[in-house]
Amino acid sequence: MNSEFDWLAPLVEAGPIPGLARPLDVVWSVPKTSGGEAAKVHLMASTDQEPTANGEPDVVELSATASVARALAAGELSPNTAWMTGRLKASGPTGPLLALLSRAAELA
Repeated sequence: MNSEFDWLAPLVEAGPIPGLARPLDVVWSVPKTSGGEAAKVHLMASTDQEPTANGEPDVVELSATASVARALAAGELSPNTAWMTGRLKASGPTGPLLALLSRAAELA
């Protein structure tokens, strides 16, 4: 993914996200970037837990406009604030999403 949109790399590099019962697959997309194509990345945020019996991770999908994505990546906007104000869209289970946002706040 284009680094101007990548605010998740530090979370992955920081290691396991506390409080997750299952592995977490985060799908981050920035629709209609300046190049006209969607920037999209899948990342596996590790946990302290082993994969579940069926091996399926929890999946959280996040998306934002290019301007919001740039502000997130530059540290000008916190993911928590972006999510609470509706500028960071999220779908998937709430618990893993909140754990991810909490981890982002710790690393800010």
